[in-house]
Amino acid sequence: MNAITPIPRPYLTEQEVADRFAVSPDSIRRWIRDGKFPRGVRVGKGTTRWRLSDIEAYEASLDWALCTLPMDIDFGSDQARA
Repeated sequence: MNAITPIPRPYLTEQEVADRFAVSPDSIRRWIRDGKFPRGVRVGKGTTRWRLSDIEAYEASLDWALCTLPMDIDFGSDQARA
């Protein structure tokens, strides 16, 4: 018997993109309108898909430093509790 190997999907639907970023499809459309998100590829009348490679490149470009705390915060000091 031959094992079937799933082929990675190179394109994502709008809902899949929204799920990936934990937002609604409306947020994806707003980000595109505001120029903050890559545009999808039209594959038919009223049908848009996003290249997985474009989404991965966008993710790599994000500034994740905003998610870190400054290293000089001392949560154990009396001054921090005041």
